[in-house]
Amino acid sequence: MTRCLHVLVSGKVQQVGFRAATRREALQLGVTGHARNLADGQVEVVMSGEEEAVTALAQWLRRGPALARVDRLRVDPLPTQRFDDFVIRQQPSASPMTVAFVLFDQIEPMDLAGPFEVFSTAARLHRRAHPAAPALFELITVAEQPGRVVRSRGDLLLMPSHGLDQHPAIDLLLLPGGDIDALLDRTTLIDWIATTAQGAQITATVCTGAFLAAQAGLLAGRRVTTHWEDCAELAARFGDLQVVEGVRYLDEGKVVTSAGVAAGIDMALHLLTRLRSLHLALDTARQMAHRWRPANEQD
Repeated sequence: MTRCLHVLVSGKVQQVGFRAATRREALQLGVTGHARNLADGQVEVVMSGEEEAVTALAQWLRRGPALARVDRLRVDPLPTQRFDDFVIRQQPSASPMTVAFVLFDQIEPMDLAGPFEVFSTAARLHRRAHPAAPALFELITVAEQPGRVVRSRGDLLLMPSHGLDQHPAIDLLLLPGGDIDALLDRTTLIDWIATTAQGAQITATVCTGAFLAAQAGLLAGRRVTTHWEDCAELAARFGDLQVVEGVRYLDEGKVVTSAGVAAGIDMALHLLTRLRSLHLALDTARQMAHRWRPANEQD
């Protein structure tokens, strides 16, 4: 049985020596993965292999290889089967990353609330652990008409914090789904999405938010996904897309798309892993009492 190992190491860590020693030991045991530095002097180890080999590596780490102190060690299935998902990771900067959620009438509430909760919970956990450190995220909402209440599906009332022409620089642009048919012809909104995505590090979509990204020209030629009920329509409307069914999310680098509703939580946790650390993403999922599912699973 294949198992996964996640370790957080701190203390007096000789980072280069510890990473090298860990990789040598893993290689001897036939375990593969990564050992990477985090911003606060810790080292994160993510490894995968046969259960016996992973257990042996865990025991080696528990004994303490004289270079560090093991603060946390978990051996369990991790929420991915692609360890290259963890390669692209940015260290926290002096200013928070701005995550912008686009609001519109008949938005699906969970498409917004799920990812919003992931990033807000992660920011809260980081602040609790590092009270003197800069904030991780600034979360904003953007709509065509600032100051106007947006009415979601089910009549949840939402007040956007910013308009299209007045907001801070956006690092992560998130497009929720909902009833988006009327939005596809709103040139002002679609042009704003296209322009904003050029300056953002990542544009992410939940559910039918993929239609907005496609209309803005962000998905051409890419592998994408959306709610299972809308995959055929997305493929029919935008023939240059490779629409994939049966996945929770797809990461195409600068663009990440997810399936419907609750899948947005899984995608946001994946983004948190990619942008910050697997350690923080696992803690966030645990805090939310959310069972984080592999990318290739679907209901």
